[in-house]
Amino acid sequence: MVPLCIDPDKFLTAQSLCHWFMDDGCRSKDRGVVIATNSFTYSETLFLAQILEKKFHLKTSLHKTGSDVRYVIYIKKLVESLPALINLIKPYMVPSMFYKYFIN
Repeated sequence: MVPLCIDPDKFLTAQSLCHWFMDDGCRSKDRGVVIATNSFTYSETLFLAQILEKKFHLKTSLHKTGSDVRYVIYIKKLVESLPALINLIKPYMVPSMFYKYFIN
């Protein structure tokens, strides 16, 4: 459960976003990025995506998973979103995790 009163300035930093990506993120077929949020409700996933958009200026959308009520956060491969994500998380990434998006 995601507490909807979470303070994103305190708890969602570039470093925590990096840990989230290393744990639950992966490249999608079209080279965007997916962050697994399958265990959250639609409203919780939407809330997290809105934080990513507002705080980090990442273009996101929600994609349905195999279940009718579960979604993942998709970060679009647009020119401004993917480089911004990589610039945010690369300083904190463990080099052995670079394979998750071919970050060199």
